[in-house]
Amino acid sequence: MSEKQECGVCSIDAFLSFHLGISICTACVAFVYRSRKRRTPYTCKKDARLCSKTSVRDYTAYAACTKCRLDRCLQLGVVAPELHRLISCSTARRQETPILFSVVQAIQNGFSIIKAKHLTRKVYGTSESGDQCLTYPKLLELFEENTAFCRLITEDIPIVSKLDSGAKERVFKNVLFIYNTIFCVIHNMSINSNRTRFYRTPNMYLDLDLSKVAFFLQTVNSGDWPTKTHESTILSRFLIKLCTLA
Repeated sequence: MSEKQECGVCSIDAFLSFHLGISICTACVAFVYRSRKRRTPYTCKKDARLCSKTSVRDYTAYAACTKCRLDRCLQLGVVAPELHRLISCSTARRQETPILFSVVQAIQNGFSIIKAKHLTRKVYGTSESGDQCLTYPKLLELFEENTAFCRLITEDIPIVSKLDSGAKERVFKNVLFIYNTIFCVIHNMSINSNRTRFYRTPNMYLDLDLSKVAFFLQTVNSGDWPTKTHESTILSRFLIKLCTLA
């Protein structure tokens, strides 16, 4: 387990993690997000004690100068998060691309369902022990579940939903790989703060570690793979490279 370290922004001893481009404590991550949501800029308190690097630790986050704290974040290289505000309109927006809009909305709805469904479960991964250790059969179970979601999403897409069953099946087979790729990217962008892992869902991950990936590949066929160490090592390197590129 990692040890507590001093945060470069607030000087508090905490468990640091890689967020917004630097190693930072979770309290400062939340502070940066709150700062981005503000409609007005911070005003410096112009007090040597409250503007110092240790002000949050020595006093409180409420008493410390928020402008100087945000400036320290930016000086350390924090990448400001993109926040999407909802715009209130008196009239409904005109949908110039209704088909594309419906496709995006269907994918967003599917992602919300999958995220809510998986976050309530146990975490499975190649670093977990016992029943929570990720194996190929468990991953296959997940893939079949996501395939069912993909079928539901395909049914919500205009034009496609009006096709006959044979045409729908062909469309489904063509978009299945793209669908899984999109969801993997979304999961890793939204919840993954560990660069040595690749998340298939919010609660399933693969470690980008040669020995662990090799062990995972050996579970594909318990009667065959354990004797093929060389082949599993080659495939492990390929899978790690593929996950890194993704």
